Amino acid sequence: MKNPKLRANPRITPRIVGQFCGQKLKNWHPISLIVSRSLLTKNKNRWKINHVNLAKRYLVEQEKYFKRNQRSLSFVITHLQDTLKHFSVHIDISSPEPGPFNMEYFSIECHMPPKIFDLINKKYALSLGDAYRYLVLPKSILEYSVEDKQEFIRGLADATAHFDQGPYWYGDGKNGLWQVRLTLLADSKPELAVQLCRLIQEDIDLPVLTINWIKGDIPEKKDYRGGRERHIILWVSNIRKNFPSPFFRNEWKEEFLEECWQEDQNTLTNVVGKRRRIVKNILSKCPRTKKQLAYSTACITYGCTRQNNNSTPNLHSFSNE
Repeated sequence: MKNPKLRANPRITPRIVGQFCGQKLKNWHPISLIVSRSLLTKNKNRWKINHVNLAKRYLVEQEKYFKRNQRSLSFVITHLQDTLKHFSVHIDISSPEPGPFNMEYFSIECHMPPKIFDLINKKYALSLGDAYRYLVLPKSILEYSVEDKQEFIRGLADATAHFDQGPYWYGDGKNGLWQVRLTLLADSKPELAVQLCRLIQEDIDLPVLTINWIKGDIPEKKDYRGGRERHIILWVSNIRKNFPSPFFRNEWKEEFLEECWQEDQNTLTNVVGKRRRIVKNILSKCPRTKKQLAYSTACITYGCTRQNNNSTPNLHSFSNE
C-alpha cells in the first residue's frame, strides 16, 4: 500500500491489492523456463502457492531485480551529479511507480537557476516539452572517430538497453540466443531509429537484426505510453565479437551481458545441420534477404538506404539524400 495512487483511493483495500497481485502473478515464470503448473492457484477468494520451487525462484529474481534497480539508479544519479556539479543544479528523485512487466519507473527532477535554464533551453529547446519527440541524430556525430561513436553507443545502451532471449528457432532448437535491445519510445521520431541503426551497422560494423515496431504500430497498445516502443535488436554474440569491451558502463548490465555470452557459447556449440545456416543468417547485417518484408519497407520510408541493391521496384524508388 505504499503506492501513492493506491493510498489516495479510499476504496482500495488490502484485499483488492491482494486480488490484483494474484491475477498478475498466477502465471508468472522466467522467460526461458517452461513450467508444468502455475505459480498460484485460487481457492474461493484466497490465493495459494501452487508451485513452491517456482515461488522461491520468483523471490530470488525479485531480489536480483531490486538490487539491479538500486545499482542503475546509483549509476544514473552519480553521473548526473558529476556532470552538473558546477551548474548549481539540484536533483530530486520521486518514489518509484509500478509499470508493466513488474518494472518500476523513477522520475528525476532537475531544479536550476533561471539563467542556466535559459542557456540550456536555447541550445536544447527544453521548452518544447518532451524533447525525445523531436530528437534526430546530430550530424556532428558522423564526424566522430570510431572510438567516440562506440562510446556514444555505450551511453545509449546504458540508458535504454534491455535483454531478451530470442526464440528457440534462433538457436539450437531448445535455447535461443540472447539479444540486447536498444529502446526508443513509440512517439519518438522513427527516423532516429533508422539513423542509429545505420550508425551501428555502417560506422561501428556491428550487425543489427532488425528494428521492431518501426512504425510504432499495434493500435491496441496505444494506451501503453503512446504505443509500442521501437527496438533496435543486437545479438549478444555479435557484441562480444565485434565491439570492444565493455559494451556497458553500467556494471550490472555488463555482468549480465557476460552471463548471456557464456550461455550463447554453449548454445552455439549445439547448433548443427540446417540450423547453422539459420544462425549464420540472423547474425549477419540487415538486410539479409531480397524479399521485401513489411519492416524493411517502413525502414526505407524513414531513411534506410542499405536495401537499394535489392531487386523489387519499391525498394529502388527510395532515393539517397
